Amino acid sequence: MMCSRGMSGGRGMALIAVLWVVAALTVIAAGMLSLVKGHTRALGTFQNQVVADTLGDAGTNLALRQILEKREQFQRFQRLGFDIEGIPVEVDVIPVSGLISLNGAQESLLTDLFVHGGGVAPEQAQMLAQRVIDWRDPDGIAMPKGAEDDAYAAAGSRYRTRGGRFQSPEDLLQVLGVDYGLYVRIASLVTVESRLSSVDASAAPEEVLRVLAGGDAAAALNYAQKRSGVGDGRFAVGGKALTSTGAGGLQTVFRLDARVALPGAQIRMRRQLVRIDLPGHNQYWKTLRVWPSVVVAGN
Repeated sequence: MMCSRGMSGGRGMALIAVLWVVAALTVIAAGMLSLVKGHTRALGTFQNQVVADTLGDAGTNLALRQILEKREQFQRFQRLGFDIEGIPVEVDVIPVSGLISLNGAQESLLTDLFVHGGGVAPEQAQMLAQRVIDWRDPDGIAMPKGAEDDAYAAAGSRYRTRGGRFQSPEDLLQVLGVDYGLYVRIASLVTVESRLSSVDASAAPEEVLRVLAGGDAAAALNYAQKRSGVGDGRFAVGGKALTSTGAGGLQTVFRLDARVALPGAQIRMRRQLVRIDLPGHNQYWKTLRVWPSVVVAGN
C-alpha cells in the first residue's frame, strides 16, 4: 500500500510538472503570437510608406512636367489629380510665395502666424514675432518685446541670435520661446526660400489662408474655392482683404504635397521642395528637400 501511495504521489508530481510545462509553453506561444502580430503590423506600415513614397514621387514628377510646360499657370496654387497603377494621387503645387517667409515677414504677419497657426495668445505671439525678427536682423538692439544674445544667456539657452537668414524652418527651434510643439504646428506654413514681406494669397494653401483671414476657416475655404476663377483673387474675409499680391517675377521654387489614397482608406502625404530652371545645369529641376510620407487620414 505504501508503494502504491508513493507511485500515486509520483504520478501527481509528474502531472503537475506537465501542467507547468504546458502553461509555460502557452505563455511562450502567446508571446510569440503577439510578437508576430507586431512585426506584421510594422511590416504593413513600412510597406504602406514605401508604396506612398514611390507613388508620391511619381505624382510629383508628373506635376513638375506640367509646371515646366505651363509656368505662368502655376504661379498660383494648383491641385492636380493622377491615377497611377489604379491608385489616386493628388498633388498640391504651392509656390513659396504662398507661404510665410521667415526671412521677410513683418511683425504683424508673424504675429498672426503664431496666433492663428500656432494657437498662441496675442501678447505672447507679438513677443515671439519680435524675437524672430531680432534673431535674423544683424543689429544687436532688441525690439521692445524681442530678445538679443544677452536675453538668451540670461534664460540659460545654448543658442544665440544669428544676425542672418533662417536656413531651414527648424531654425525656429533656436528662437527663445519656441518649443517643439509650437514648431510642429507652424512648420508647414512657413518657408525660408523667399524674403517676401507678405503672402500671395492666390498661391497659398488653405491652412495659410486661415492665418491671413484672421483664423476664419470658413472664409478661407470660401476664398480657396473661388480664387481659381477670379482674375485678381480679391475677397474680403474675416475683416481682412486677401489679395493676390504677386511675387515680382516667375516663381522657381515650389512645395509639392502629394497625397496617396492607399487601399484600406489610408491616405499618406509625401512632401517635396523643388527648384526649377537651373541655368548652366543639365537638369530640369533640383529637389531641395524630401520628407517621408506621413498618414494624414485613416489608420
